[in-house]
Amino acid sequence: MNYKVNVDAQEISCDGVRVAIRPQAFKVMIYLIENRNRVVSMNELSEQLWAPKVVSDSTLISCMKEVRRAVGDDGHAQRTIRTIHGRGYRFVASIEVDCPASARPVVETVAEAEPRQCWSGVIDDQTPDREIREERPTLPDSACSDAPSEMPLLAGEYKSVTVLVCRLADAKALAAQIGPEVMHALMQQFANVSLKAIQCFEGTVRRALDDGIEALFGVPTELEDHAQRAVQAAFTLSQHWRDLLVEININEDNWAAVTIGIHTGQIIQGTSLTNGQPFTLTAVGDTFELAHRLRRWAGPDMILLSEKTRRRVGGMVRVEAIEKSSSTMASPPIVYWARSIGSRRSPLRELSKPRVSRFVGRELELIELEKLWTQVKQGRGQVVGIIGEPGMGKSRLLYEFRRRLKRKRPIYLESRCVAYGHATPYLPVLDLLRHGCGFTATDAAETITAKIRDSLKEVGIKDEASVRYLLYLLGIMDPTELLMNLGPQLLKAQAFQTLGQLLINSSWQRPLVLEVEDLHWIDPTSEEFLQGLVAQLFGVSILLLVSYRPGYKPPWMDKSFATQITMRPLNSADSLTVLQSALKAATCSKHLTQHLLRIAEGNPFFLEELAQMVVQQSAQEPPLTVPDTIQAVLLGRIDRLSPEPKRLLQIAAIIGKEHSLALLQAVIDLPKEVLQDQLERLRAAELIYTTSLFSEPTYSFKHALMRETAYQSLLLSTRQEYHQRIAQILELRFSETITTQPELLAHHYTEAGYNAQAAHYWLSAGQRAIDRSFDKEAVVLLKRGLESLAALPEGPERFQQELALRCNLGIALVRIKGYATEDVKHNYSRAKNLCDQLENFPLFFKIVFGLWMYYGISGVIPTALQLARQLVDRADEGDTAQFIYAHALMGITLFHQGKMTVALKYFDKAIAQYSQLQQPELCVQYGQDCGLACLLYSAHILWCLGYPEQAISRDRKAFELVENLSHPFSEASLFYFSAWNQVYHRDVQAVLVKAEKAIRLSTKHGFPYWLAEAKAVHGWALVQNGAGTEGTAELEEGIMELSATGAKLGLCYFLILLAEAYGKVGNPDAGLGVLVKASQLANDNDEHFHDAELFRIKGELLLQRAPPDVRQAEIHFQEALEIARCQQAKSLELRAAMALCRLWQSGNKRDQVYRLLSELYSRFTEGFDSPDLKEAKALLAP
Repeated sequence: MNYKVNVDAQEISCDGVRVAIRPQAFKVMIYLIENRNRVVSMNELSEQLWAPKVVSDSTLISCMKEVRRAVGDDGHAQRTIRTIHGRGYRFVASIEVDCPASARPVVETVAEAEPRQCWSGVIDDQTPDREIREERPTLPDSACSDAPSEMPLLAGEYKSVTVLVCRLADAKALAAQIGPEVMHALMQQFANVSLKAIQCFEGTVRRALDDGIEALFGVPTELEDHAQRAVQAAFTLSQHWRDLLVEININEDNWAAVTIGIHTGQIIQGTSLTNGQPFTLTAVGDTFELAHRLRRWAGPDMILLSEKTRRRVGGMVRVEAIEKSSSTMASPPIVYWARSIGSRRSPLRELSKPRVSRFVGRELELIELEKLWTQVKQGRGQVVGIIGEPGMGKSRLLYEFRRRLKRKRPIYLESRCVAYGHATPYLPVLDLLRHGCGFTATDAAETITAKIRDSLKEVGIKDEASVRYLLYLLGIMDPTELLMNLGPQLLKAQAFQTLGQLLINSSWQRPLVLEVEDLHWIDPTSEEFLQGLVAQLFGVSILLLVSYRPGYKPPWMDKSFATQITMRPLNSADSLTVLQSALKAATCSKHLTQHLLRIAEGNPFFLEELAQMVVQQSAQEPPLTVPDTIQAVLLGRIDRLSPEPKRLLQIAAIIGKEHSLALLQAVIDLPKEVLQDQLERLRAAELIYTTSLFSEPTYSFKHALMRETAYQSLLLSTRQEYHQRIAQILELRFSETITTQPELLAHHYTEAGYNAQAAHYWLSAGQRAIDRSFDKEAVVLLKRGLESLAALPEGPERFQQELALRCNLGIALVRIKGYATEDVKHNYSRAKNLCDQLENFPLFFKIVFGLWMYYGISGVIPTALQLARQLVDRADEGDTAQFIYAHALMGITLFHQGKMTVALKYFDKAIAQYSQLQQPELCVQYGQDCGLACLLYSAHILWCLGYPEQAISRDRKAFELVENLSHPFSEASLFYFSAWNQVYHRDVQAVLVKAEKAIRLSTKHGFPYWLAEAKAVHGWALVQNGAGTEGTAELEEGIMELSATGAKLGLCYFLILLAEAYGKVGNPDAGLGVLVKASQLANDNDEHFHDAELFRIKGELLLQRAPPDVRQAEIHFQEALEIARCQQAKSLELRAAMALCRLWQSGNKRDQVYRLLSELYSRFTEGFDSPDLKEAKALLAP
């Protein structure tokens, strides 16, 4: 396509067709074209094209999006304008310039604008630009106004709703019986009855059916208790319909009865782009279908609930479980027949005992209540307000207090306010009256009247007017007669006075407790009654207990006899107790337990519901979604917000649990004062709190689950759009994030669906974690990078990114799991396959190095030798690190084969180059310092060859070099290798000290390989020190843990140490059995550096048997001697010779002892103070 830009006309055309573009966006494009030879920053664009006005980043980004769209480009392809992260933008398409005769500056803010001209060009998908290394998508459109005063509208959000479907049981049969005209009139009345019942509980009739209705609760009016309201509406509708049938004289048979299905699920609620009002509803899954299916299953006059609805309504409804057969479902579903509505008392009364978790962490609150109860019994009335967020345990505290009072036999009256009762006068007050007088649901008016009269007489109130006043409150008596004598206000006052007197007089007989829960939903009239009652509490034995949420303040709390108890989060120990008791017998891993404790944040209800999810799902990993019951509570709080703070909360949830004011402002693009006002509203609602009061304010969600709920309420497309926007702003406006928090950028790009960018930042985050020795975290980050790449098409670019990720992943895996695990093998094998596809890839050396680690430590020495030769052959002569590592691995391989002198040559060559490198560079590139390994391995070889002082010197040099290294993995290996060397020097104390340091480092940082080997040599040292049982157990533990890492290289050596230890503790037969395994392992691995010691120890154990096998022992000592000579290992030869000489001395072969030992002793030139040479000298003494 040909695009032509006419500067004079400020037009863009594509193949001759004009493309719409606003003037300011056109200026941006011209400026980029004029400066196409460089990157233009956002600050420069702002200064050059908007000054003196200051504009936000999102205004600039929106204009850039418009420019791209005008020339057929987008944020994914970036063929025309590329985003250079942390720097700005650059125009990259090829153009042709056509200059007319006349010329004048086009953009006045440019110092030296080119003459007036037309640009025409073809946008080339393959436009090369080697300097531009990374591509970033642009942000989504936003309003280009400089300072919008309103929040951006969201396209829609997920809402939890309850669907009620009600139809006649058999409309056709009923119509046939009563005729079409009567049926028509009847259906009109049915519609009226249904509408009133639905609207009474703030539901919405979504659509009318031929013979029924479909209603929704929870939209458009947000309702925390939408499930409870739907069930209440169903019972109300059913009862009113029955009453109507009786009234119009239609037989109440099965045809005319209603059948109702109720299901709780999710929908998507759309938002109007013009006025922000809800305008569309889309079901998520089978939300509506399940309600209709339940209705079809319901019989006449039945109300069927789904499992989700039943869980939401809890003990409010008495239900009966029914198993329904279904040909379309694998397992028959359980549905619930709602038989009747329970009381509005505490839901804990309805819970079966096993569901109630242990009551902990509220002892002080209970003590306070009991102290106040003591005052009440003495005639000093009290009012107690229990305040706490939903789920914090207000009802449970009242429940436990009520249980404690049971033995003291007070009068205890309960009531609770409900969300749909705020406009219904007297609702909690009438509950107290019904409870106090003992009404039942089936009581007729006459029975109620009698009970009221009896209750009043019992407390000394005998006038009939008082009976009428209370009947008036209950709605049983027609108020016409009363109103003729009293006005409405006086009538209410008389009714209140009568009820108050009934309660006060009752307290004279026995102390009275009045419990009113959820006072934040109280209606004004009931609040007025309670306020009047509180004024009369002084001098009477009444305890008024009320509970409410933050944000509500009872009008009487300034009284001297009023106490407020705040329900705070449980501490960690109490939270764990609640969780474990709620889990009952269910198993829960330590990781999952910690996850649940962290996200519940001390909220007992959250803990119980999360535990219930684990029990139901048998989950071993953290739940991916918030349980429905918790969502209901949290969404209720979110939905009570006005639209602007609510949208701010949702967008903040996309940013993360913590968010700075500067970032919020950049993302949302509101004036600072407007944004701060909205944040203050959220803080006042206790949804967020300020975590930094200095310099730049930072805000955090008060609850992790609140953030997750707000986040999940948004559409995926909305979340992706904002994740993309946030990532771009972090790159361009907060560029330090690129180096300090690359994982944050990776997260946002991942969630936005930009996988190439995500993989880049996951790699950066993984490398940063490795550099700081956070290896477990590095594995997680790098695997996230691989997951991002998996969504991209195969090709060289993806393969190169994967190679970089796998090279770093291999380093981290080796550290936290060991060298020889299947994870390490799979990782490096995959990397090698990729490397073969990308010829001469620079990472070849590191990949083969990683493969050697697996095969070498696994004990597959022939393969390890081939790989080491490849490294020596391919090592770049100019790359000192490659030279050192290639020679180190060749030396290690040859050493384990027993070719000590050849191995030493390779080590010496590497050591000669080692001083030229900075050690931290080696650790960064390869994850460990092989130069140190060269020093320590060569130290061991020098000891074997008969140079113990030179060996000690190299050991010390390694410690000198590592002093300032600050690399825990290399330090742990250093202390282990040095301890290993000291085993041969027989310096038991040095072994203990250095092995303990290796154990501490490995335990702290999680290095299982070095931990296992250090335990083994530490156990050997304990045995030598006389702690035989303890040392042998630790040696066995080290060997077992080493085997668990998959390692076999050197394992036979540790088995030799174990055999020696068994001999020390008097169990030579066990030692001989271990040596059989060691010998087999050595042959399988082609590992022979320890063969001399194996035969020597075997001879020693044979001599410890009863009777000793002297002949076989001598044969083994001779074999050890011969092997050591072949390996030129003078020190091992000396040990074998001394063992043989001790045997000969007992057999009176003094001359043979002297000849063998003196000749060998004379070949040593140093180390005469070492234990072995001292012992040899003593054997030579006459």
